[in-house]
Amino acid sequence: VELGKRSSRIRKAEAETDVLRRDYEIARFNVVAEVKRTFINYLSAGKKLELNREAHRIATLLATAVSERVAAGAVSPIEETRAKVALAVSSADVEKTGREVESARRELAAAMGEAEPSFDSPSGDLDEDLSVPVVDNVAERIATTPDVVRWVAEVEHRTAALNAERTLAVPDVTLKGGIRRFQETSENTFVLGFSVPLPLFNRNQGAIREAEAQRARVDGERKTTEKHLQSQIGQRLAALTAAAREASLLRQEALTGAQGAYEAVSEGYRHGKFRYLDVLDTGKALIETRLRYLDALTALNLARAELERLMAGSPPGNGNNIANQGAFR
Repeated sequence: VELGKRSSRIRKAEAETDVLRRDYEIARFNVVAEVKRTFINYLSAGKKLELNREAHRIATLLATAVSERVAAGAVSPIEETRAKVALAVSSADVEKTGREVESARRELAAAMGEAEPSFDSPSGDLDEDLSVPVVDNVAERIATTPDVVRWVAEVEHRTAALNAERTLAVPDVTLKGGIRRFQETSENTFVLGFSVPLPLFNRNQGAIREAEAQRARVDGERKTTEKHLQSQIGQRLAALTAAAREASLLRQEALTGAQGAYEAVSEGYRHGKFRYLDVLDTGKALIETRLRYLDALTALNLARAELERLMAGSPPGNGNNIANQGAFR
């Protein structure tokens, strides 16, 4: 006859099931976050390929214009050589970026559980949302995230395990009963008895102390997780804010200025007002500005996706709800 052991075993099993349920939830959030991250990288690689193709198109047009001016005797043949070199470099950039797109495509397919990609090209906009979400009551919201709730469940599990080990220190009662026949007198009688082990040497002290240590360790793991989340959330918010500011500045001022400067210098070169080096400089500045803008957008969306993962399952604050915001459209 068990004394208090069955209920403690049931509670321990229920607590362990809850921990496994939380682990599954964390794994699900991790898969979603990984798919978002790989999609953003794939979309970014596709946009970069578009920019390099545009740069190659510009280099082709410029090489044609230089060849015409060389044929007319307006400029030195050395400029035609420079234009061909620039054209070859832009062609190499297109091929390199094409390989990066294919690599990102396969990485996304792997994150989605596909052996071979079932999609051809990315579709979406990285610059649709440059806002920075408001994250308030960080400590309270962290307490509701799956990563912390998992450790709360683990505390319950370890507490139940400790209680189960403590019940094992209580000896079970053994009952005996039956019929005994006495051969001498040919009589039958009922026999009842019970026994209780005396726990003089085995009181399950080792297992109890181990369970207590595990319970204390879980408390420390929970606090470590909370501190880690607070640090990571702060870092992601800072990265998101910096990327949003850089992207906004580049879009509002630098992109328009670089585009206008290149168009003006290119047109002026055709009329002999500028040197070929001026065209190269403005063209390089335009492409670099566009690529930097793309890098800022990529960093912004990656930071937002990571922030969503860190705040997964948290309630909305007074500002934007991190859990409900998409990292991409």
